[in-house]
Amino acid sequence: MTELTRGERAHARRYTLHMAGASVLFLVLMLFLPLEPEPGTPLALVIALVPLVAVAWMVFAVVQFVRSLDEFMRPRAMTAAAIAFVAAMVASVVFGMLDAEIGPLPLATWGVFVVGMITWGAAMLGMNLRGNK
Repeated sequence: MTELTRGERAHARRYTLHMAGASVLFLVLMLFLPLEPEPGTPLALVIALVPLVAVAWMVFAVVQFVRSLDEFMRPRAMTAAAIAFVAAMVASVVFGMLDAEIGPLPLATWGVFVVGMITWGAAMLGMNLRGNK
């Protein structure tokens, strides 16, 4: 296994800082946004979409991280993302079928997100461990 270069460590550190900051902002906005307007109003829609600022920051962090990868790691990251996309789509179908059969599942859409992100991380880990042997 090779050591990371100074530039690679800087990119990883920058990604970690951006993702951590965006995650904290997202949690703060989701959990502590003080306004609770009447449902169905335009203000309620705006308040519901405010956490997308943090999501946009997360997308920026991921794009910057992937762009910083070398020609060896970038295809692995994209393959892992494709695997995660398929897993998230399967989870979406499963949650949809369960919803139709047993009724509404609380926070099922977050389940799709969690399945996708965990699968992306696991696929990256698996491909890197397999590739380093």
